[in-house]
Amino acid sequence: MNKNTCLAATSASPCDKLPPSCGSMSSDKVVGENDTGDRAISRREDEIQTVDSLCASSAPPPPSGKLKRILANREHAKTSYLRKKKSLKDLKKRLFFLLGENKTLKDENERIREDIRLLDEKAVRENMQFLVIF
Repeated sequence: MNKNTCLAATSASPCDKLPPSCGSMSSDKVVGENDTGDRAISRREDEIQTVDSLCASSAPPPPSGKLKRILANREHAKTSYLRKKKSLKDLKKRLFFLLGENKTLKDENERIREDIRLLDEKAVRENMQFLVIF
């Protein structure tokens, strides 16, 4: 018998403290029952729901070493996933910024090359005029 089984067998949960009549309650309606019977059934259903919530809210037994490792691995995997997701988001943001900057620089470079070409043509024309005059 392992530790968890012993703990589960010896620990008292809220479900163990319930009266024995709780398990035998039936929510089936008897044909021909009056309004009082309907209210009794409704109270029984409320008690059953309360019992279910007590059982669901009971504290789990302390985790074993293997379970601790599994939980730690899950937590680490989750943080790694979130870190990777954030990194990918940051890289996409940087990519779009750099693509925009690259387009701006290409446009500026093209404009400067056109200015240089026009200035070269103008300089050649002025030199030709200067040579023609002399």
